Amino acid sequence: MIAFFDDLVRSGSIAEIALVILAAEALVLVMAATIAKRQRLLAGLPNLAAGTCLLLALRAALIDASSLQILCWLSGAFVAHMADLPRRWRN
Repeated sequence: MIAFFDDLVRSGSIAEIALVILAAEALVLVMAATIAKRQRLLAGLPNLAAGTCLLLALRAALIDASSLQILCWLSGAFVAHMADLPRRWRN
């Protein structure tokens, strides 16, 4: 059993599984906002984008991608987080 999880982590598949879950969450949020006509539900998308970038940075690190690729994903997470901050300051 430990070897199974070790393979999931070393191959980066664990991050891919988490990305699929995040994509499903984003899809549900967009569908709920469309059906309920509540644009406020979309306010969490920048936070999801930041999480997605962090997971992609994790995956890149796990599969020994270049430092530049990891830096690009981390920069994307930073930009998404900065886009999310004004909403948090208002509330």
